[in-house]
Amino acid sequence: MTELTKYICIHGHFYQPPRENPWLGRIEVQDSAAPFHDWNERVNAECYAPNAQARLLTDKGKIRRVLNNYVHISFNFGPTLLAWLEEGDPRTYAKIVEADRLSREQREGHGNALAQPYNHAIMPLASERDQRAQAVWGMEDFRRRFGRDPEGMWLPETAVNAETLSLLAGLGIGFTVLSPTQARRYREDAKAWVDLPNGAIDPSRPYHVNLPHGRSMALFFYDGPISQAIAFQGILNNGEFFLGRLKEAFHAGRKWPQLVHVANDGESFGHHHRFGEMALAYVIEKIQERGLATLTNYGQYLARHPPQAEVEILDNTSWSCVHGVERWRSDCGCNAGGHQGWNQKWRAPLREALDFLKRKADDLYESRARQWFDDPWLIRERYIEAVSGRQASSPDCHERGAAFARKHIRGGGEAASSVLKEDEITQCLSLLEMQHHTMLMFTSCAWFFDDLAGIEPVQNLRYAARALQLGAELGCDWEEEFLGRLAAAFSNDRAIGDGRAVYERFVRPSIVSLDRAVAHYAIVRALDPNESNPDLHAYDAQEEEFERLEDGSNALAIGRIGVYERVTGLKEIASFAALFFGGRDVQCGISINMPVCEYARIKKGLAETFREASLAGVLSRIEAAFPGRKYRLPDLFVEARRQALGALVHDSVSEMRAALRAVYDRYRPLMTLVRESEAPLPVAFQALGRVMLDAQIRRAVGKFMETDDTEPLAGILAEARRWKIAPNFAALTMPFKKHVLERFDALDGDPDPAALDAFVGKISKAQELGLDLPRWELQNRFHDLYGSLRAKVAEAAKTDARAKAQKEKWLRLAELLDFDRMMIE
Repeated sequence: MTELTKYICIHGHFYQPPRENPWLGRIEVQDSAAPFHDWNERVNAECYAPNAQARLLTDKGKIRRVLNNYVHISFNFGPTLLAWLEEGDPRTYAKIVEADRLSREQREGHGNALAQPYNHAIMPLASERDQRAQAVWGMEDFRRRFGRDPEGMWLPETAVNAETLSLLAGLGIGFTVLSPTQARRYREDAKAWVDLPNGAIDPSRPYHVNLPHGRSMALFFYDGPISQAIAFQGILNNGEFFLGRLKEAFHAGRKWPQLVHVANDGESFGHHHRFGEMALAYVIEKIQERGLATLTNYGQYLARHPPQAEVEILDNTSWSCVHGVERWRSDCGCNAGGHQGWNQKWRAPLREALDFLKRKADDLYESRARQWFDDPWLIRERYIEAVSGRQASSPDCHERGAAFARKHIRGGGEAASSVLKEDEITQCLSLLEMQHHTMLMFTSCAWFFDDLAGIEPVQNLRYAARALQLGAELGCDWEEEFLGRLAAAFSNDRAIGDGRAVYERFVRPSIVSLDRAVAHYAIVRALDPNESNPDLHAYDAQEEEFERLEDGSNALAIGRIGVYERVTGLKEIASFAALFFGGRDVQCGISINMPVCEYARIKKGLAETFREASLAGVLSRIEAAFPGRKYRLPDLFVEARRQALGALVHDSVSEMRAALRAVYDRYRPLMTLVRESEAPLPVAFQALGRVMLDAQIRRAVGKFMETDDTEPLAGILAEARRWKIAPNFAALTMPFKKHVLERFDALDGDPDPAALDAFVGKISKAQELGLDLPRWELQNRFHDLYGSLRAKVAEAAKTDARAKAQKEKWLRLAELLDFDRMMIE
């Protein structure tokens, strides 16, 4: 067996469930992901971004090479994750897309990227119609991002049956990858079938599978033991161990070009196993350096070596449930572990409740949509045209959807503009969005983990709540029956209770209506006199009239606005009044479609009463003029609520700090004397010193950011050391990191020597003072920028003394950022 007959393919399944608030189109803060904003941001920082710029180190721990792993491995990214990356980390997103382009150049036109069904629903548990929609949406999203048709498709949890494969083959998918335990039997050249014990299939070649409806496709079965070792046995802790396992998988007795391939959650490479992306980069480099095998992807290998053997699969199986696909509909015993005595009996009633809602939504969609579309289900498949790449907060979001409706209405084209009225467009888009959200509510993660009250089931229930809301807006109220079915599911936490309680506690507070969007607008305007255009995310407000009155720390906001959902175009005219009790809370009343004359009368009365300094009178008038629910500070969207509370707390802390300043000045000599006497500083003195030092550090770091002056900060840190109080830089980390990255980005192109010199000095001083630098991000940006300037800088340095000095500054910065000098030179 020659080296050229050996192939290695490493596949990463990169995926996070969709996490956006269904009404706002944005991910709200998830405290369990701290110190990051949310789990997408955290896993990106630990995995997706590091794999785009993986470090290879010298023996001394210096960076000698930066590798884009995606150029060298097979991968799939969930469409909803790519949608987040496109906006949340465009640098990493661009490197992923570029990796597929480069791999096509290197691998005979076959790209590394595989498609995936849209939102990771378990395909065999969905209807044929929904399976098709999931696949079509995933393929269309793939085409938009990678600019080509997908050759293969990764199946969520590798859950499969013959009908699912037949559907994919009918859509043009040429292959997929399965677990070795999913093969039932195989045969060579139409000889007798050979039954396969659990996982016994030889994974080193592809197989041909004949499917219903006269279709066929190729199947790859990954190497189970090595994939398990990557996921659970720690071989990513040592790149040589990982490499050794791959080499050992080749066997001289095989009579075909061998493919050793593994498939894992991509999150294994950095998130589940810290520095796993570095182990992967090491293996990639050593395979190439040592000529151990040809690194390939599935499409290239399949084109070179078509299947010679036939296989049959075990229907309704997956890679993560030994009971088939029961993990996503029953208490089969599979769970995430860590909760002894818990059960998953909640899984079945959760699916039954969602199935009920799906049937209701489908019936409504089909009956209503037929008045505009000849084939409503075909239109649903095409709706990905409007969904892929859209931002719900973008001003053109609604027009994009409206253009889709006009294009596909019966007759279509220019004539549709006169046929479809605005309210009909809203109905069309509401029906399609209802379908969108009933797809999202079957995302597999809701059943994968251990409890009904986990963030994943709650997220799916939020999608269900959005579908319920859209149904209600279209005249169908299914909520009570849905909640009745959901009540049959019980959390393992008795304090939480049943599914209805989970919905009321964790889902209902996140629901946004036009009323709540107006309340958010009104409350923000009442709180902040400088905020004239509050961010409503997926909603938009067009102000008709607004007035804000102040009396000390109290404020009254009165106004009238047009508000609409950007996705569906649902519109209303709303009047509001919001009273802010300075430093405490807000009381806000909303009225939809209040007559203009009545609004004018109410506004006049409220203003007069407020000027009389009668807050009780204002509250009474708001209660009378705006009957129904009153909105308060907790009704703000989560991010704005946190920001508002932070501002209120900041003001209070500032007052407290001012009062403490006198105490601090009074006792500072005594505190200094205690420490000079080498006696322990009392806890009360430590607390007082920390509060005052933190405030001084904040000001000093701010001055350092503005002027590069470190003297005040150095003095404060010296005082902290004398008192043995560790400085708290945590609150300064984000603004300082942002400042440093902005300063570096300003060097782009042909940097001014003085600017480069100042930046190098700043980084050196920051390191000396112990400030938390954005080291990883700086390394990436330095690598990209200096890589583009390196030849020019080196050439100029040969003949010009100033250019030589400039090069030395670059090299000094490289050393400060832990690059190996030999790599840079």
